[in-house]
Formats: sequence, C-alpha cells, structure tokens
Amino acid sequence: MTFLKKNIWLAFYSIVLIGTLVLIFSIYKSWHSVFEEFRSEQKSLTTMTANSLKSLLRQYDVVVEIIAMELLLQDPSSSTSHLESTIDNVVSINDSMIAMAAFHPNGEPYIASSNIKNNSPFNLLEYSSTRESFLETLKTDKLTLGRTYYNEP
Repeated sequence: MTFLKKNIWLAFYSIVLIGTLVLIFSIYKSWHSVFEEFRSEQKSLTTMTANSLKSLLRQYDVVVEIIAMELLLQDPSSSTSHLESTIDNVVSINDSMIAMAAFHPNGEPYIASSNIKNNSPFNLLEYSSTRESFLETLKTDKLTLGRTYYNEP
C-alpha cells in the first residue's frame, strides 16, 4: 500500500510538472507570436511613415526647384510680381504650406508669398536664432531641413 501511495504522489507530481512545463511553453509561444505580429505591424507602419515623409520632402524639393528656376529665368531688372503670384499659387495649392519666402545670400528677403508681407524687413543673419541654420543652408545646394523661421505678421 505504501508503494502504491508513493507512486500515486510521484505520478501526481510528474503530471503537475509536465502540465506546468506545457503551460509555460504555450504561454511563451503565444507571447512570441503576439510579439512577432506586433513587431511586423510596427515595422510596416514605420516603413509607410518613412516613405510618406520621403515623398513629402521630395514634393517640397520639387516646389523649391520650380521657384528657383523661375528666379533664374527672371530678368533681375523686372518686377517680381510674376514670381510672387507663382509662389502664391504654390502656397494656395499645397495645404501643408502656410507661406514661402526666398532670401538673398546676405540674409535680406528677396520675395515672399503675399500673406507674409510686412513693413519691417528682417535679416536672417542678424538674429542669433536664425543665423546658424541659414548659414548651414547656404553651404549646400540640396533641400535642407532646419528650424522654422517665425515672423510676427
């Protein structure tokens, strides 16, 4: 009888141990499956966001190139009204642009969309908050991301 009781407890502990191991293994596999699904979803979302951002930056690059070509083709002695209307059209078509301006290399404004005209011209090189990013922009011929310039009007 003692032998039978001892074997029953041994069988019970064996079943509990095997059951616990199977439970732990199934929980791990379930967690791993959820983790892989989440990781795959996040990777896909990150890829879509990166592609969307690249597309948006490429769009801005094309807009800046068009405005730059208009600037190069324009006679320096002529009025800038044609260029201003082109900038206004670009700003009105693109909802993500509020305003647009072009500056001389010396920091003085050259042309801007009509919604940011003001009577007090400012020089980007005179302000410490704009000087560094403007000088960095002058060093390259590609679209450069920098800080946003704030103008009260």
